[in-house]
Amino acid sequence: MRLVEELEERFFDILLRTLNYAIEFTEDRSYASLRFMDLFSSLLDLQPMILRETCRGEFYEKLREKLKSRQVMEGRESRSRFQREILDMFIGEWRRTLPTGL
Repeated sequence: MRLVEELEERFFDILLRTLNYAIEFTEDRSYASLRFMDLFSSLLDLQPMILRETCRGEFYEKLREKLKSRQVMEGRESRSRFQREILDMFIGEWRRTLPTGL
């Protein structure tokens, strides 16, 4: 695997893990879920600097648009629903990039 491809896979994995941590803490009374979403957003902002040319550029742009369109979320339910929508986007992207014939 080329270095660029490995970096791309690791970046995707780190974003996904950060999102999963945010989802895991949604029901918690602390602000952990919000902090993980802030981390997710910050990592996503780094993507153009780290991965200038990526096969997932369109996917990352859609994620950025999704995050921009969100409003301040008052309740856990709306936050949870939003996080699940982003998770569904990740699952769709992961499936799209799977090698054929598996």
